[in-house]
Amino acid sequence: MGKGEDKRTFPRSLIDMKVEIRTESHIFPAKIIDLTVEAISLEADKSFEIDQSVSVVFETSADLSKNQLQGEVTRCERLDSGAYMTVARLVDVNDEFLMDALALVHGSGPKQDRRSSTYNRDDDGR
Repeated sequence: MGKGEDKRTFPRSLIDMKVEIRTESHIFPAKIIDLTVEAISLEADKSFEIDQSVSVVFETSADLSKNQLQGEVTRCERLDSGAYMTVARLVDVNDEFLMDALALVHGSGPKQDRRSSTYNRDDDGR
């Protein structure tokens, strides 16, 4: 795979849901931007470090069951709104989340394919 090519196996499903991001010492409210079986994009007022370990806590909703998943931050950038978009690779997802996420990814809900967007640009910004 060449530089800047997307390695994503599944499209991202758009979902409007509030969650918590937990670090070793703090809890931050966040909102899901989109998710896939392997990763999640979140909007929060807090910036996170690349490779930082976080927990994402989901409350029960129409789309996802109550759950807590471990993630590793792969990207964090400031949005025009002043908030931060954080992308985390999900680590050791459990069967319950996997089934919920697969239903979202393969269901009829809205999807987003950002492979040609600025989120997957080359290191020099292209």
